[in-house]
Amino acid sequence: MIVNAALTGCVHKRDDSLYVPMTPNEIAKDVYKCARAGANIFHIHAREKRDRAFEPAWSLYDYQYAVKRIREIEPSAIICLSTSGRHWQDFYKRADCLYVDPPPDMASLTMGSYNTFDSVSINPPETIRNLAEFMKKRGIRPELECFDIGHIHYAKHLIDKGVLERPFYFNLFLGNLGTVKADRSMMEFMINELPEGAYWSATGIGKYQFEIECLAVILGGGVRVGLEDYLWWSEGKLQHATNEGMVRRIVEFAASMGANPYTPEEVRAKLCLRSSC
Repeated sequence: MIVNAALTGCVHKRDDSLYVPMTPNEIAKDVYKCARAGANIFHIHAREKRDRAFEPAWSLYDYQYAVKRIREIEPSAIICLSTSGRHWQDFYKRADCLYVDPPPDMASLTMGSYNTFDSVSINPPETIRNLAEFMKKRGIRPELECFDIGHIHYAKHLIDKGVLERPFYFNLFLGNLGTVKADRSMMEFMINELPEGAYWSATGIGKYQFEIECLAVILGGGVRVGLEDYLWWSEGKLQHATNEGMVRRIVEFAASMGANPYTPEEVRAKLCLRSSC
């Protein structure tokens, strides 16, 4: 199965948890640890230090340095960079990380706008299409992020138009307040709407993370796991989690169900990443 580790995100602050990696060195070290725990894709957000805080970053400079450190410490890592619309909507800011040299293996592509409990992620159709076209030009495989059924439908529209090409990799998000709820019926509905032959992973937002990951394993998919989506070991918020520990926990559960992580080489071949096809 695919084990997609979302290590940092663009929301949590250092004060929220000391275990969220912020600097390029910290992110690279977590990649190294999580790779040994079973993760095979790494969803990366860059941060920049401003006024003693590490704020979300969009610039090529910040992403280039983070990717450089990851490749130095874990050369086999499959790197997926974020083009999130959570903090900025300008196309050129969102696309700047795609100029990393050599290009990243993958990049996130959110398939529609959605509300969270206190903000909005804005993803207009023109921006989605332009990002997809630019990824194709750079040989970068999109990670198709879907928070709602309509996001899957829009992805299939872009497939019909030839903007998105096989093989497809979808990340399904459940439990966000403004989108689909975290339960089996909704996950099965989303899975049934996916294009034939698509690879997929799933996660639950916040307290639903581990529950939805386990359900994804049971239903034959992959998982997205990490501190980007939840900082705690359990719903009670009694102890902060680590990225490595969260990866190990879901990999151990999957092993009990007869599923094991793909090697990075297997993921590269299945998703037809650069130099693998």
